[in-house]
Amino acid sequence: MLKIKILYFLFINTSLLAIFRFLIQEGITKQFLELVIGACFIVFASILFFSLVKDRNSIAHSVLAIKNLYQSYKLITFSYFVILSSSIVFLQFRIESNNISELVLLSSVFLFFVGLYLITIFKAENIQEALNINKSNISKALILSIISLIPIIRYCVSNREILFRSEMVYLVFYFALTSFLVIILYSFIFDSILNISIFQVFNTSILIFIFEMPTISYTYSWVKPNNVNILLGIFLIIFTFAYLIFNSSLRQLTLFSVIIFFISVVPNLATEGEDIELANINMNSVFTNSDYQSLKTTPSIVLLVYDGYPQLETLENMNIDNSEHINFLLDQKFTIYNGIYSHGSYTLATMSGLFQGETDTYGEKNGRLITGGYSSFINLLNDNEYFTAGIFTSSFYLPPTAAPNYDYYYPVSANRSSNIYKSMLRGKQTFKDLIYASPHINYLEQKRNFLGQIHEYDDPVFLYSHTYYPGHTQNSGQCLDGEFEDWKKDLKKGNMEMREDVVSLKESFENSIIILIGDHGPFLTKNCTSLHDYPPNEINRQDIQDRHGTFVAIRTPDLIQIDFDKRILQNLFIYVHSYLNNDLSILGEINTENINNSHLPSSINVIDNKIIGGINDGQVLFKNRKNLSK
Repeated sequence: MLKIKILYFLFINTSLLAIFRFLIQEGITKQFLELVIGACFIVFASILFFSLVKDRNSIAHSVLAIKNLYQSYKLITFSYFVILSSSIVFLQFRIESNNISELVLLSSVFLFFVGLYLITIFKAENIQEALNINKSNISKALILSIISLIPIIRYCVSNREILFRSEMVYLVFYFALTSFLVIILYSFIFDSILNISIFQVFNTSILIFIFEMPTISYTYSWVKPNNVNILLGIFLIIFTFAYLIFNSSLRQLTLFSVIIFFISVVPNLATEGEDIELANINMNSVFTNSDYQSLKTTPSIVLLVYDGYPQLETLENMNIDNSEHINFLLDQKFTIYNGIYSHGSYTLATMSGLFQGETDTYGEKNGRLITGGYSSFINLLNDNEYFTAGIFTSSFYLPPTAAPNYDYYYPVSANRSSNIYKSMLRGKQTFKDLIYASPHINYLEQKRNFLGQIHEYDDPVFLYSHTYYPGHTQNSGQCLDGEFEDWKKDLKKGNMEMREDVVSLKESFENSIIILIGDHGPFLTKNCTSLHDYPPNEINRQDIQDRHGTFVAIRTPDLIQIDFDKRILQNLFIYVHSYLNNDLSILGEINTENINNSHLPSSINVIDNKIIGGINDGQVLFKNRKNLSK
């Protein structure tokens, strides 16, 4: 009897896993589920084969039993046929034209309904009994659901400086609903009908493993889509452990869940010791110095950031011709500042240092407070009667712990939880999963409307806007097939967006400083991500440019070039301040040209454009540091 129950479990559960596999995005989880489905099929076929060899009459008796029960349950049979037919017709209109994928999905749906039908006609009485829920059993199922959510709660706690509270609530809700449907509504009921526990134990183990997959893939570099076999072994360990704790008493299971929660979640509640109060950071900024608080001229300042937009020299080294776009900017009287690089190699490090006028990094919390308007430079502009605005593609650039400190900002509310939920089920997250929120067209509409109205404001305007084009690679630890070609397409999108932004600003040319920059490089060399663990003797000039080089183009109202001598991006607003006041005294606060090598080996550095360490040790980082203008 137990053998039949296990066969039934493998039959219907494997069908459901195949349906679930179809619904999630391509990634590690999908390939892992393929492995689990294959293993379950092999176990099912093996048990069935040996059972038939041992007792050939069993299949004939089963077919005869189904035939007899069919006569008694014709209405149920007809209902299942109608539901199954409707589902298949609906799915044919919803899925893509991939014949193999369609066949697998439709077959899985068919087999799942067959499984439901068989349990309906064979276990009709047990179904009635299962609805009379045993409090002890349902309590265990609830605890299993809670245990499955521990990875999600830890994820929210660990990313509390990135996620808004509402996003955390939505995220926990989505996963809690998933756990409820899988563990209680499906597994618990089927276990109760068949008087077994394998559905709950197996599917709880699957959920825990899938919910934990983003952390596993982030922590261990060997976890890649083409290397998931070892994950099956880890899953079997989790499954064995889940089976053991499920068969303990309710009190022991509860105690175990509490212990796991504290071990897994509580350590992540601790605040990092290096987290300094923003007030102290601002006090050390050049823009807080009383000698530089007053601005003699106050034109509008428009800062448009194009994520991952590299220097021209870097593009030339990649055999990318960007001359047409550069000529457009030169025709609009922009000056291109060659040879500039950022102290930081990621957005928050670059932009927070830029707004503070310092080559320093401030962590996730303070970094988002600074990009969210709480910087010393924004305070300086507020003191000089500027109307400040921040327009972004998503809430990634805004602080989750405080309202943005801009007079106008977009998005006012954003919820990335749906994107994050899908990406976590995929098994590995990329930067786009946290940045993308509302459709890009909505962001463009907000930005263009604001750009077109700047000249109408009575007060000078400061705008910081950050788009995700051309962007950088997905940071998985390896370059994907076609990724370089895809990035070149995104560069064209970024160029088009920049061109249309400039056109929108034409009526503001006479009274605005317009600054177009990248925030770091596109990460296209080597492994398309951090090179921190690479041998230093394999790092070359292009690797450093590809992570720290930043595009800079500036147009001033009087078309006078800004003196940009020390070409580290974090000096930009110091030079702008000097231009506004026609005063060189603040240039005594200029930062030296150095880098925070968070994505390079620790022995690699760049000081005053001179590379220290690596293949090009002692050579210049950028050979061309001359301005381009017409």
